[in-house]
Amino acid sequence: FCTTSVFWGRQVRYLSPRRAADAFDLMASLEGMSDGGCVYVTHDLFTADRQRVLDICAEKVRRGNRLPWECRTRIDLVDEELLTAMKDAGCRRILYGVESDSAQVLKAVDKGGRQAGHAFDVRAVLAQASKVGMASIVGVMAGVPGERADDVESSLQLMADAAVIDGCSLSMHWFNVTPGNGQRAVASAAHDFRLIPGLHADLVRGHDIPAGQVHGVQAGLIASDPEIFAGFRIFAPDWTTPRTLYLLTRNAHLLLEVLPRSLKACARAQGATLLQTLTELLTALADGAHCKVGDATDAANAANADEDHGTGRHGQRSASNPPWWPGPRAAEALAAEASEHGEPWDELLVL
Repeated sequence: FCTTSVFWGRQVRYLSPRRAADAFDLMASLEGMSDGGCVYVTHDLFTADRQRVLDICAEKVRRGNRLPWECRTRIDLVDEELLTAMKDAGCRRILYGVESDSAQVLKAVDKGGRQAGHAFDVRAVLAQASKVGMASIVGVMAGVPGERADDVESSLQLMADAAVIDGCSLSMHWFNVTPGNGQRAVASAAHDFRLIPGLHADLVRGHDIPAGQVHGVQAGLIASDPEIFAGFRIFAPDWTTPRTLYLLTRNAHLLLEVLPRSLKACARAQGATLLQTLTELLTALADGAHCKVGDATDAANAANADEDHGTGRHGQRSASNPPWWPGPRAAEALAAEASEHGEPWDELLVL
């Protein structure tokens, strides 16, 4: 799923701990860095060589360099000793490419580390990081070819659990097909892989959003070469539609960061999944605000509605089950949750 090796190959040349510490010293000397500056180490797997990271941290501490920094890595490549050493050396936050809480999805995207066995406890590592004072970002994606609604539900439940761990924040991205990471597999699987005005994966600039943003010549190039400009094209697995994925990947993590318990409580009260609850809420909010995003897919969505049975293609429940937000069930669920966990409960104020 990652294009780093496609573009750059798998050969790596590391800086020695001394030279890495020199780079930190240089950054610390730049104007403005002493006034809240922070360094971001742009390495996909910074902790892959555990001993090297420990040596860099020790050298940075030895020099008295207190410049804050952040990095990225896989969540199975940290432990309490390493996290503590990094924290002592000024690391304040780590972005973990968790991607999914589904073993099937991890295998499908060839995600290393956790795909071999689903027994790895992501939540325990996040709690361990919090214990040593390290903030975490949990990076999750949706829209992977072959993905099911149950797979996304597992990831959303993980995100909700992570949100209540001190120092954890969330991010959710629409799986972005690029040359070398599955584009041909998507095409061969007959997925609807095309340009749709108003809809785009969040890691690209977007195709003509708003209208006129992309120059006509550029738009022509994007339209003419689906391989080079694959990132502008989108698709949705069978469980959903492009518009639903667009709404979910731009908003679900924000809602779950501030209302994880509330949303889980409302889902339980309705006998619904967290995916159904979020999808219904986001769709209602978008439609109620007269949101024009994705109008190009409205006709397709209407056609898909004829195929919906029970949970529906959008992850929504059928019309016989009313939405949760206007009725008394939501208030009852929240009251029960507050009673169980005690007051004060800040989420009630947010909601």
